[in-house]
Order: sequence, then structure tokens, then C-alpha cells
Amino acid sequence: MQATMQLVAAPLGSRLQRPLSSRMTAPAGLTPLAGRGRAVRRPRAVAARAQLEDALGAAADSAPSAFHSLAAHLTTGMFLLGDAADQLAGAAAGSADAVGGAAGAAVDAAAAVGDAAAQAGDAAAEVVTKNGGFFGGFATAFEQFLKVLDDGFEKVGVPYSYGFAIIFLTVLVKVATYPLTKKQVESTLSMQALAPKVKEMQAKYANDPERLQVETARVYQTAGVNPLAGCLPSLATIPVFIGLYRALSNVADEGLLTEGFFWIPSLAGPTTVNGGLGWLYSWENGAPPLGFAQTAAYLVLPILLIISQYVSMKVISPQQSQDPSQQQANAILKFLPIMIGYFSLNVPSGLTLYWFTNNILTTAQQLYLRRSFQAAEAVVAGGGGGPAASAVIDVTPEEDKKPSGKELNARRSPKDGGSGEKFRAIKAREAAAKAAAQAGSSNGAAAAEVQHDAGGAVAVVAEVVSESDSEGEQQQHEAVPGGGKEARAKGGKKKGSKRNSWRTVFALVSALTLGCCASRPGPSDSEPSDAAAATLLAPRPNTANCSKLFLEQPVDQSCYNRDCATWQQRYYLCDSFYNAFVPAAPILFYVGNEGAVPKAVNTSGLMWQMAAELGGLLVFGEHRYYGVSQPENSTDAGAASFRYLSVEQALTDQIKLIQHARTEHGSRDAPVAVFGASYGGMLAAWLRARYPQVVAGALASSAPLQALLVEQGWDPSAFWQVVTKAASPEAGAAPACRANVRAAFAALFEAAGSAGGRALVERQLRMCTGAFKEEGGASMVALFAMMSFDTAAMSSYPHPSSYFTGDPDHPLPAWPMRVMCEEMDGQLQTQEELLGALGRAVGVVSNVTGSETCYTWEAVTSLALQTASPYSGDAFTYQVCAQWVPSESFFPPNGTTDMFYDAGPFNLTQLDAFCTAQLGGGGPLPDTRTLPLLFGGAADDFAAASNILFSNGDLDPWSSGGFLTSLGDSLPAVLIEQAGHHVDLYWDEPEDPPGYADARRQIKRRLAGWLAEWPRRGVE
Repeated sequence: MQATMQLVAAPLGSRLQRPLSSRMTAPAGLTPLAGRGRAVRRPRAVAARAQLEDALGAAADSAPSAFHSLAAHLTTGMFLLGDAADQLAGAAAGSADAVGGAAGAAVDAAAAVGDAAAQAGDAAAEVVTKNGGFFGGFATAFEQFLKVLDDGFEKVGVPYSYGFAIIFLTVLVKVATYPLTKKQVESTLSMQALAPKVKEMQAKYANDPERLQVETARVYQTAGVNPLAGCLPSLATIPVFIGLYRALSNVADEGLLTEGFFWIPSLAGPTTVNGGLGWLYSWENGAPPLGFAQTAAYLVLPILLIISQYVSMKVISPQQSQDPSQQQANAILKFLPIMIGYFSLNVPSGLTLYWFTNNILTTAQQLYLRRSFQAAEAVVAGGGGGPAASAVIDVTPEEDKKPSGKELNARRSPKDGGSGEKFRAIKAREAAAKAAAQAGSSNGAAAAEVQHDAGGAVAVVAEVVSESDSEGEQQQHEAVPGGGKEARAKGGKKKGSKRNSWRTVFALVSALTLGCCASRPGPSDSEPSDAAAATLLAPRPNTANCSKLFLEQPVDQSCYNRDCATWQQRYYLCDSFYNAFVPAAPILFYVGNEGAVPKAVNTSGLMWQMAAELGGLLVFGEHRYYGVSQPENSTDAGAASFRYLSVEQALTDQIKLIQHARTEHGSRDAPVAVFGASYGGMLAAWLRARYPQVVAGALASSAPLQALLVEQGWDPSAFWQVVTKAASPEAGAAPACRANVRAAFAALFEAAGSAGGRALVERQLRMCTGAFKEEGGASMVALFAMMSFDTAAMSSYPHPSSYFTGDPDHPLPAWPMRVMCEEMDGQLQTQEELLGALGRAVGVVSNVTGSETCYTWEAVTSLALQTASPYSGDAFTYQVCAQWVPSESFFPPNGTTDMFYDAGPFNLTQLDAFCTAQLGGGGPLPDTRTLPLLFGGAADDFAAASNILFSNGDLDPWSSGGFLTSLGDSLPAVLIEQAGHHVDLYWDEPEDPPGYADARRQIKRRLAGWLAEWPRRGVE
């Protein structure tokens, strides 16, 4: 059905980022213990306060911005509070004197925090109002733009022009940073969906930290989630918002915010950036300096800011955890809006207006994006108990199951008396998973790691998941490979939880103020659709991500002698997302069709997405006699060289390859889903119907099974009716296209009656000189032109595609039928106008390179595209002739229900003559009855079958031979609107109509359900 095209192989991008260093830099207030990788608290808060004073001095001298200065003060202050809490908790089991001493230390620490905050604010003000350094350019640009906005609003009579200028500028900045916010939210949703699974892993391997690292890494890899994928977008927005903050501060200092805003007396009041809180507490004669009315007016916006911050936290925060320490941490975090409100009292109202507006916009964005990304749960199968969820979350290691004796023997090392068949593979997978963990893949939901580049130091802060003993034994933090931390302690659950909460706050505040950009390995890409494709390998995976392997097969699958001739079947094994620890991890198998298989590896985005979601193993099996899978290197000419090319042989090849993949690369219990497109879709349906004990389910994409029934009642002209539909206004084509195409073909046959007319046809259709001499040649020229419309209809994709050209440098344009119809539009009257337009339209497809000066007879008779190389037409011609694998070349149009011409009824004699000419007199007779009899082509033939999904695009001509409505509950059909040939198997593209993503979701849900229902038993 398709010619073999050149293969497109995108370059392989790096799949792993640089791992975190295993060395930890202790945060302020912690002293590393030499050689142990631990950190302990200094004995008293006084020492920590000294550290705070040192940090304050250093920050004033060297902090590059208010951001770093404020972060240093806040994080150190929070650690002081944690120190005080530790002392209070420990003293609770001691004497009253100890309690009093600890309480005093807590008071000192709290005072130190207050001093730190005040001095941080001063340092921030000193730095932030200067337009030098990295952020100066942003600040200057925003300041000038803010003034322009104010002037513009003032000129058109908008009241409160500066206030609305601040709001409008904030809106513009949020719109500009929306793509980064979108990516961050997408990453957050993926992590939230994985949190229950990570929690389960932590509980299961609580006593085995190393195994926990490996298993948690596997969870993230299986789901295709990078735990820190959202960090870089956050950091990228920091210069923008700091620049905006500086610009507003500068405008306030310049006295330009003196006008009011609704109830606010002045946007410059109630204080300057350095003014502090004197306006609130320096009362005189029983009243505040600004009077009660103005003071109340200025307090309204900070109160609204606090409320908006609470709402924002409610929206952005994940679902409530049942973990006591996490609940206590959440309770403490509720005070953060009050802290933000306190800061807003120390700056002009113009800045508070910006903060409030930014909060509202951020909350709105979060709500919108989270609703838009509800499908993001598909990345990890939602965890909602559906079929896909069960397939993903069952990550029980393979060695925890009870394998057979044969399996155990294969897993044992030869040193231990085993065969070793799987020993090296298992060890390699374990080593790879462990390496991924050591590279930093596994922080889990209970780790918050921060990398802060201040003077070249990296501060990695981890939330501690541990318990202290009932005597208040101090916790010790052990660094584990990979940069994460696991805390080990005994007893004291209540005290341990209290300490955990303080460390949680410390980690969270650090993450919020410093950002997190620690590198982690893992799949990443931005294919957002369905959010499942969002996290695949970047760039898109292809053959470079797979192993090219070969399986020895009999040339004749019906040969059972010991000396049967054999050949090597090529297949690609892709295990980027394969979960080796799950015996029931599925195998997703592509059934090769009439072409080399690498193209399917590179374009089958649906399969890659499902592999990422389900932890599946991808296998792409090449069809015999295509690509490099050649059973015979025979010198025989014609039909003799293809004597072992049949559907029966091909199905046996593929079912043996599936079993080989199970036993050698996966698990004998692995459920298998098969995927096929076009002729391969027919094979996929037959594999499930014929071997239900091996195949759990099948996707038969664009499978024209009913086209087998050309002598049993199926109308082959229906094919050209769909081609005509693709050229209709309903499909987006020019309104006069169909009528002019019909008139052009009539002009072609009319012109063929004279020598002058044939010369006109040659000239207007750009046929090479002498290519059209005989009147009988009109049919071949018409077929050549008609096939170009056929290819354009099959390639009804909303984006350029090289699938049918085989040349990535010369793809067909988006919606090529529409492009062809643009040439056929308008009022075309004469033969010359009609044939000229037809020639230009044909050239859209047949001269896609733009380098063909004319079309030769070879191009016409072979029906090969100019860019197609190598051409596999000989093998497919044999299949058409031997078993009637359908070919549209022999589907006659009728000129009534389609836009072409009347070619009469389907003619088996004509097909026989063609086969004899192509394959010689010894070739097979066309057999149109055996395949339907053996395997089925009509709906009734599949009455006993199940778990086959039939998908079609409504603009794909091959949908005329497909099943467009469901044949039963377990034989569903999906019809995709505005879609071409097997579009459901492709990658999600930004230009895709909404129906594409919906169809792919339906397909994945069905297949995942069938895989989950598999009875977990292998077939020996």
C-alpha cells in the first residue's frame, strides 16, 4: 500500500544530565564532621547567632542582589528557630532548669530572626535600588516602559494612570513568562501524581536505603518524570521579576508614584523602600502619624495581599498529606503569608499593588493550567485505579516473585551453577538503575534539594525523614550516594516529627528563595499533549535509542527438518522506559509491513508514549523481504525469488519474534500489545485473532480488511470517494477543486484522441518527450495523476511530513490536498488551462523536490515517488499478485461518486495481465479469496475475536476498507476527523486538531486495559 521511503533518523540528544556531586556543603549553622558526611548542630543558639552576624556582614559586602541577601538571612534565621525547637523538644524530658534555659535560648533565637529580617530588608533595599549588575538592564527597560504606559494612560484619560500602568505591566510580564510557568506546572503535576508511589517505595524499603534509591529512580524513569524539570523555568523568571521589582522601587524613589489609586491615598506611601514601619507604630498624641483614616486605607492592600497569598497557597499546594511531619510543616507554612504581609508594610503601596496583582494572576494561571493539564496524570497512569495505573504502579522487583526453576537457572551466575542466560542482563540493569540513583535520579517526594551558586558554593538541603528516640537523642544525617540524604534515627516519633517539620520549612524556604536547579538525569521533552508525551527523550527517540538485533528464522516456516535453510530477521529493541523489575511490564510490538522498519521506530510516537507511561519494552519487527530482512539472496528472477513471501510466513515470523522478546528481553509473563499500520494493521488484527494466547490486544490502524473482498461485494471505487472527500470544502480545500479536477481528467482523455492533444498533455503535465505517444497511454497517465491525489489524501496531516516522500529535506506540505486544490481553483475553461492546472497540482506531490524537469515512463509505470529510494515495489507487487494484499492501483474510479473518470468495474483479468507482465509467466495467479477465508476480512469474520481496536482517519482513502464503527464491546472502532493515514500512531504535534489527542487517549486507555487484564502467565 505504500512504497518504501528513505529513512529519517533524528540526531540523538543527551539523555543524561550531569549528576549532583556527592559532596555536601553544610548550610549556615551546621558544621561538617570530617570523613563522615554528617552534620551536627553547634551546642547553643548563641553560636548560631554569631554565624548570623558574620553572614550579615558578608552579605552587605558581597551579595550580588537583594535576592541572595534576603535568602541568606531568611534561611539562617529559620535554622535558628529550628535549633530553638530542638532544644525545647529535648528539654521536655529533662529538668525545669533545662526547660528554662532552652526557653531563653529560643527567645534569643527569635530575636535574632527578627533582627535578621530587618537587616535583610535594609540590605535588600540598598542593593535593589541600584541599577547596576546583571539585573540593571531589566530594571531600566521595565522602568522606561512603565513610564511610557503611564503617559499613554494619562493621555487617553484613564484615571489612576500609574496604578493601572503597574497592573498592565505585571500582566504583560506574566503573559511573557507563561510558557515557563506552563512547563513548571506540568512538572509539578507529574510529581504530585507520583507522590503516592514514592511514599509506597519509602515504606517498603525503609530499611534498605540503597535499594530505595534504585527503586525510586526506576519509578521516575518508568513514568518519564524528571523531579526537577520545573526548576529551570523558575530560575529563568527570576531576572525578570527582580528587574520589575527594581523598576518599581526606582519609580517610587523618584517621586513618580505620588498619585492615589482608588482608596489608597498615594502609591508612594505609606513609607519608602528604606522607611520601615514608623508610619504604623510611631504614634503621637494617641494617633498614628498619618491619622487613623489614612493608616486604615494603607492597611487594606497588605491585608488583601495576605488573603490572596493564602488563596494562592491553597491552589498551588498539593493534596493534604497524612504524614504527621508534613502536616506540621504545612501548619507552619500557613504563617508565610503573614510574613509576606509584614514585608509589604515596609515598602510603598505601588510595590504592594504589584505583589497583589502578581498573586492574583499567578493563582489564575495555576487554576487554568491545572485544569488544562488534568490529562497529565496519564504520565503515570493517573494512579486512579484504572488499568493503566495498575500497569504502572506494580513495580515489585522481578526477584521478589516466584519464578520457575528454568527462570531461576537462567538468572544464576555460571559460577553458581546456573546457565547465566539472564544473569548478565539482570546485573547490567541493576547497575544501570543504581548508577541512575547515584547520579541523583532519586530524591523522592520527601527530598527538597537546592543548589545555590553564591561564590561558587553549592548548598544542598534535604528534608529529613527520621525519628528521634524518646530521650531526645540528636539526629544524624548520613549522605547516601547520589546527592540525596537519608536520616537514620531511633524512636521518639513525636519529637522526630517536630524536628522534621522545622527542617521541612527550612528546605521549603530555601527552595522558594534560592531556586532549585540541581541537575538530574531523566527523560525530558516538551511534547505536551496528553502530558504523557511531555516527558520523553529529547530529541524524540529514534533508532539511535534502540538496539538493532537479528533473530534467526527458517526461510520456510513449514520446514521442520534439521537442515532447514535460515535467514536473519531484523528487529529493534528499545528499552529506554522498560521497567526491568516488573515481570508483567508489557511488550509493545510493532508488526512490520511493506517497508523497512526503522521508519516505524522513528515515527511511532504513540508507542513511545505508552512505553513511558507503562514501563514497557518496545520491539519493532521487520517484515520478511523488506528492508534488510531478506530470506533469500537468490539470483532467481521474477516470482521465484519471492516464493516464501506470504501472510502465513510473515505471521509466523512475528509470533516467534514476540516469544523470543518475552524470553530473552522481557518476562515470560509479559502481556503483549501489537501495533500495525495499513497492511501491518491487518497483520496486527490477525495476530490477535489467531494467537489470543500470546497477544493481549491489538491496534489495527488504517487496516483495510474489507478491501480484501473485491469479489465478495466490497466496492473498490469507495477508495476514490474518500480521496474526493479530502478535496472538498468540508476538508478545507478550495470550493472549485473537485469540479475542475473532474473536468481536467475529461480534458486529458479528450486530448488523447489526437497527436496534437497528446503533445498538449505531455507539455502541460510535464511528461518527458515521447512518453505519451499512443492513445492507450491515456489510462496510465491518468493513473499517474490520480495517484498523486491519492498520496495527498493519505498525507492529510496538519504539518509538513516526509513519511511518504522518504526525504526529510523535501517533505510534503501541511494539508497537501489543500495545496493541490489551490492550483485547481478558479474558473478554468480551456483544455490548456485545465491540464496546466492539473500538471501543477500533480507536481505538489510528484515533484516535491522541485528538481524534476519532466516525468518519465518509469516514474509513471512504477508509481514510485521521485524521492523514494530504495523502492520495494517488487516484493509488494508479488504480494498483490499472489494473495491480493490490496493495492489502490487496481481500484477503478467511476467518475460519478468521485472526481476522476469512469474506469469500469474491478477487472481480475487486467490484474492477471499486470502480474504476468511484472513477474513473468511463471508467477502466481491473483488469489482474492484465500486471505479472507483463512484470516477474515468481513465484520462477521471477527465475531469470535476480541481486544482489537480499529482506527481510521476520515480523510484517509484506506478508511473505505476499514471498520468505522465498533463490531462489539471488545472490538471498538475510533474514527478520527480531519485525519490521514494511521495518524494515531504518530507523535503529538502542536498543529494537531483536538480530535487527534482525544483519539490517542482512547486508544491508550483501551490497550492499557487489555494489558492489565492479561492473566499473568507465559506461553512456553
